[in-house]
Order: sequence, then structure tokens, then C-alpha cells
Amino acid sequence: MRFSVIIPLYNKEAEVERTLRSVLAQTLAPLEIVVVDDGSTDGSAGVVERIMGEGQGVGEGSDGGGGCGEGAGGDGALRSRIRLIRQANAGETAARNRAMAEARGDFFALVDADDEWRPGFLAEIAAMIGEFPECGLYSTGFDIVNTDGETAARTPRVRGVVDDFFRASMSAYVSIPSASAVPRRVVEEVGGFPEGMRLGGDQYMWVKIARRFPVCFSPARLVRYHMAAANRSAAIYRAEVTEFSFEDFLGGGFAVAGSSAAGSDSGLEASGAVSGSEGSDRGSAAGSDSGFLAGADSGSSVGGAGLGAADSEVGLDSGLEGSGGGFWLGEYVARVALGKAIVVCAKGGTAEGRWAERVFAYATRSRRLWWRLWVLNRVPAAWRPALHALYSELAWRVARRGL
Repeated sequence: MRFSVIIPLYNKEAEVERTLRSVLAQTLAPLEIVVVDDGSTDGSAGVVERIMGEGQGVGEGSDGGGGCGEGAGGDGALRSRIRLIRQANAGETAARNRAMAEARGDFFALVDADDEWRPGFLAEIAAMIGEFPECGLYSTGFDIVNTDGETAARTPRVRGVVDDFFRASMSAYVSIPSASAVPRRVVEEVGGFPEGMRLGGDQYMWVKIARRFPVCFSPARLVRYHMAAANRSAAIYRAEVTEFSFEDFLGGGFAVAGSSAAGSDSGLEASGAVSGSEGSDRGSAAGSDSGFLAGADSGSSVGGAGLGAADSEVGLDSGLEGSGGGFWLGEYVARVALGKAIVVCAKGGTAEGRWAERVFAYATRSRRLWWRLWVLNRVPAAWRPALHALYSELAWRVARRGL
């Protein structure tokens, strides 16, 4: 079972060593670690090179299969398998696609350059692959590390195939990049991450996968997600230039011109994730989280139509081959898009916020998010950052206490 670890890197000088050390400490070693430096302006690449230098002159050990035995001949041998690729800044999603294009493994284990794995992460992913080989996405539980301590993230409690990814994701974290692995065959079928999308690119990818494949989850908390790390994308979001939008997954006339109701699933070769191209030059992103861990509403039910009612009213694409149906797909897409719109609105994007209000007004399970966006859109732009920060902090503290 050959794992390629995929790490997009942008200005994480203070954190990337911690991330790499956690990969080197895995009880089941990967075939390789592919780091794509996405035009960093700090010393991030130098930190990677220093760790690579520690492995110079060390033999590859006996793990010719790449991750089939514990330790793979020691972390010195694994350090020699770190590959650093540099490219002009093209954004985190483009960096992930470039890393997957350059990788040689059969499975892509994702981790952001500011998070860390506990030693048994890859072993648990491998165990799930062995038990549930038909799945398109494998994820584990994780802990959220903030300035005020460490908290277990709210995730599903049962190990195995998730009954309905979209429904489960409305009230729990099923998949985040740093706690997930994707088979190469799946990426080749659905396409890569949406290049140019600076916020929500991971959820966009999960939708593409979960519409076609079942998703597997383990509640074992084997990842530490660092909220306080530098350059989290929700904190430094700037306007994005991309052909992709969450409206791609909606029908009924809501999709914007040039988007595809089928999800804009261009193959890997078109996205540059197989050809090895440097990817699109459509913007710069830093960080990779979606912003919802930072205190946005976690998806409690507020009202709601009957199951499937939204399918005909909104025209959702219900041709799902994997988990979930049109109703829950639509609710999940709305939740993610509304959370993203709140961040954009807080940065002054009134027009974008008003558009999201209109497009996702159908959502019945994210009314609190919708009203939050509605209110934020109607206060002076100068007040929005402070109001958004205050709400997010209060929501995080309430969620932490389980209220």
C-alpha cells in the first residue's frame, strides 16, 4: 500500500517542521513526502531543505514497497524521500494538484503545512482501506488546537462507511484535508481540487467525491488541527479568481454563466494533476482550512422541509452514485457556501453576500447561517470585521463547552 504524503506549503516557516516531524514519526511509513512550495516569501523552503539534509547519505532501507513495514528503515531513510518542488504562487489548491501530479503513490495522504499527525494516522487509514476498499475518501477524527487549549472536534462516532456523507457533515466534521486520504484512482476520475478557489476548496472536492463514492471514517483522533497557525485562509482571505463555484452543484437556473451543473469535473490531466504542470496562475492562497472551524454555525437543524422536497423546488443535481441524495447534498452545499459568503462579506464583499443570500435562500437546515449573512450584509462595511470576529469567538467558546 503506497502512500504519497501531499503537503502544499506557503509561508509556514514556523510550523512546517512540526508537520514534517509528525509524518516522519508514522508507524507505517509512506513511500514519499511531496512538498510543493507555492511561492513562499519566508524561510519555509529552507526548513524543508534542512530536514531533507538530515537524511542525506542514509540508505533507503528495506521498504522498497513504500510503506509496507513499520518505520521503513528509520526516519533517516524517509527523510531522503522528501521531495521539494517549487512553483510560482498559484494557490493552495493548485499546489495540492501539482503535488498529486508529481507523486508516485497509489493513495494521496493530505496534510497542511501547519497541522500534524499522531503516529498511528497512516496505519489507521491503511486498515480502513483494507476493510473498505470501495471508498473514495478516508478520514479520521481530530483535535482542534487553539491558544486556549485542545478540544476534540465533533465527528461521527462509528467507524466504517458513513451512511450519508452530506447529512452527517451537517452536524459533525467528517473530513478535513489534514485528516484525509484519497485513492489515486478516485482523483483520476473526479478531477483535482478547484484551482483558484481560496476558501472551501476542500469541501468542493469532497462533494465531487461523495457524489460518486462512499466515504469511510474512523473516530480515532489521530490529527491535531492548529487553528492558531499563521495564514489560515479564512483569516487572510482575498478575492478569488476561479471558474469554480458551489453553484456548480445546483441546477434550476442558479448556476452562473460558464459553470457546469454537473460540477465542472475536469479530469486530472485538464487540471494539471497528472501532467505535472505548475497549475493555474489564477490567484494566491495561503492556508487550507475552510473557515468553519473558526466558529461558524455547525449546522443544527432549524425548521426544514421534508426529505427530498428541495429537489424539485430548487433543481438540485440528484444523480448521485455515492452517498447522499439531492436534498442533503443541497443543504451541505448551502451550508458551505453561506459560511464562505460570511467570510467574504466580512471583508467588504457586499455584492457577493447579497448574491449568496438569494441563491441559497432555499436552505432549511442552515437558517442561522443565512440570517447571520443577512445581518452582516446590512451593517456598515467598516463594522463587519469586528462583528464577525466577535461572533466567531463567542460561537467557538459556546461550542467548546458543548452548549
